[in-house]
Amino acid sequence: MNYRLFFLILLHLLIVSNPVITNTFAHEPKTIPPELQQPEQNNGVRIIVPDNTTISDKDLELVEEQAIADAKNDAKKHFNKTIWFSVGCFLPVVGPIYSQGKIKTIPLARTLGKSPEYIAFYTDNYRLEMKKQRFNWTLGGCIVGGLADACLAGFLINRYLID
Repeated sequence: MNYRLFFLILLHLLIVSNPVITNTFAHEPKTIPPELQQPEQNNGVRIIVPDNTTISDKDLELVEEQAIADAKNDAKKHFNKTIWFSVGCFLPVVGPIYSQGKIKTIPLARTLGKSPEYIAFYTDNYRLEMKKQRFNWTLGGCIVGGLADACLAGFLINRYLID
């Protein structure tokens, strides 16, 4: 009975402290000291890029939307459901924890020639989407694997212990 309590506590901690569920990114924005901040301009300029071009708020929102859409589509294309479902089936407690590990590979071909803002939005959202899919498919594998284990245990108990 103690393993059930342990599993519930572990699941609770995983859900409460999970960055995928809380929707936070890997890094928090850093605050710039007032003496280093750029003065605000009246024409809505938000960012000055190193090559002295400016990006307006509207352009930045368009870049963000495009980067998020591209990251979600690429994450869905590159995700291997079979592997993560199997991890959940065969490693029921460790699988969901392992699925929240660091994403080491990001398709850099999609970011060639893009602005730094696009790359930042794309990278964060690609990692977030991959972690969501990993966790969901691993959890699904845990549920199916647990049900299969319960059926097998019930069959074996009925076959060998009840006779």
